[in-house]
Amino acid sequence: MRRLALLSLLICVASFAQEKRNTFFVFVSDPQYVWTQSNGSDFNAGYGVGLQHLFSPKWSGEISVSHRNSRARAYFYDFNGNVVSSVDFRASTTPVDVLAQYQFVNATSWKPYIGAGVTHVYVDASSGLRQRNETYGTIDGGVIWRIHPDFGLRFDGKVLLGDHPTYIDSTNVSFGLAWRF
Repeated sequence: MRRLALLSLLICVASFAQEKRNTFFVFVSDPQYVWTQSNGSDFNAGYGVGLQHLFSPKWSGEISVSHRNSRARAYFYDFNGNVVSSVDFRASTTPVDVLAQYQFVNATSWKPYIGAGVTHVYVDASSGLRQRNETYGTIDGGVIWRIHPDFGLRFDGKVLLGDHPTYIDSTNVSFGLAWRF
């Protein structure tokens, strides 16, 4: 099944390759430096890849996947709202974003965009907490700085809509490299 999906993706990408309507990007997401007295210092950042396809000069679709390991703390409360206990754990989150985007067409090397879509998050946590799969609405925006017509730097921000656990960030910023083909 995976081979069939990979083969289909490669055929789709190859069919659009001559028009240079696709952009492949790699990125680092939500870099954070965290220091706590009990655990010391920790640098957290996610990483990911994505593919964007331009359907017209103004409209595109994007799919991206990233991964991040982070430290978190779960608090357990009694009925009066007092903290009964807490547990430190590591959470691995793997969000998959599917977005529709509007490209602001201009004559400069800065190519801004705004979009919306859905994010499906798979969470695997240590310390006996259960695995979760959840889907959220997402608002997205950013800019690609085209250093060369086929290469650029991408700066992106996403906001998840709705209620979610504290170990899933509601905002996410990323930066990376974009290659147009």
